[in-house]
Formats: sequence, C-alpha cells, structure tokens
Amino acid sequence: MALTANTILNLPSGTQQIIFSNPSEVDNITYSSSGITYALESSFILSQADMALYMTYLTVFYNALLLNFPSINASFNKEVSVFLIEIQALNGPNLLVFTQTSTASPITHVYTITFDRGAKTATFAARSSAITITPQEYLIAFQLLKLFFNQIALV
Repeated sequence: MALTANTILNLPSGTQQIIFSNPSEVDNITYSSSGITYALESSFILSQADMALYMTYLTVFYNALLLNFPSINASFNKEVSVFLIEIQALNGPNLLVFTQTSTASPITHVYTITFDRGAKTATFAARSSAITITPQEYLIAFQLLKLFFNQIALV
C-alpha cells in the first residue's frame, strides 16, 4: 500500500498538522505557537517510491506553513538554535544516513533515516518521545532533508 498523508489546517487555533500513514500512522508533525513538534513514533520502513511521496507531502506541509502563518516567514530573520545535521554514506556507498539532532533539552534525534541502496528502502528510527524544535531549525533542516531525498531519488 502506498504512503498517504493528511494535512490539517486550523487557522483559528493557529495549528497545522500532517499525519503520514502506511496504512496505519507512521509519522505525525504539528506546528503550533510552541514550535514544530514531531510525535513519539515507532520505527518504520518506506520503499523508495514511498520516500518520494513522503518528501512530496512534507513539501506541501512546508509550503502551507509559509503561506498560512506569517510568523514562519518572519523566522527566516531570527537567530537559529544550535542543531546538527549529518548526511553520510556507510558500508561503502550502500547505506545513506540522514541524522538531525536537536540540542533542545534533552539532546535528541529528530530524524535518523537509513536508506539501503540495495534494498531501495529507508528505515526511520523510532522517536522515544515527542520533540519540539524552533521554526528556524525546521526551515533549515527541511532544506537539508530535501537534499538527502534528492540523493535517494538518484539511486
């Protein structure tokens, strides 16, 4: 079954949420006045085709944030919190790994995605708790995540 996503926009409450399903929920991201929150999730595996869908749906979510919430656009001009992005090839070029580590207290991984070039699947590591990051971190991390997904599309 192909990956699906629902984006929920609630302007009166100032929130936007995207829920990814394959077929049950696999990921959930919410914007609110407190930041961008990634829900606690179990690990999950997506095919290369579903990875393309994941990035497409996430791009719609990103663009909707910029369009519907002027404060997100204003975030481009604010100080960025410290965080770490790593994109690396392991086991020769067979595994491509994307890791986003937030230095919010406690230091935690927002994403750890391992793409296996041979199997053409990606494993998303579980999140042991919900993680909230700043809009500034989200805006920059999204662009780097897009680079990672572009590398997967070339395989």
